[in-house]
Amino acid sequence: MILKKQMILNSEVNKNNRRYSEEVLESVKEQINSKPKSMNIGTLGYSEGLDTNLRDAAFTYSNAVVENGILYADIEILETMMGDEVKRILEIGPTETVFRPKGTGSFEGPVPEETKNLLNVPNQVSMDYQILGMSAIDRSDDSFNTGEDGE
Repeated sequence: MILKKQMILNSEVNKNNRRYSEEVLESVKEQINSKPKSMNIGTLGYSEGLDTNLRDAAFTYSNAVVENGILYADIEILETMMGDEVKRILEIGPTETVFRPKGTGSFEGPVPEETKNLLNVPNQVSMDYQILGMSAIDRSDDSFNTGEDGE
């Protein structure tokens, strides 16, 4: 099962008060596209650590593009136990599942501790952001402010 052009990230301030600039989106796109698809492994739900255990592999992601401040990628559901679970969930309610990255990075510039996570002071994600994997999550757990997830 292949899901074409799924929304991964956007450049608007999300519910976690983070903003990914278009430059960061382009960097993430390059990180995705520079690896073989077999190295871009996604899981069902966010894992505890930063590593992805292959027994949890549910899908791969590839063909990333940035259009109008939105990063999209193709998702291919794998023939694994967890991939089968993602397929089952998508069949129940495909619009309730979204695909989001997990990664590590810092915020741009000095952000005083007392202003972190204030709704009126967005934290700009820095260009050092590294995508480590991706997760299929329920829309209710999503931190992005959009109803557009795929075309």
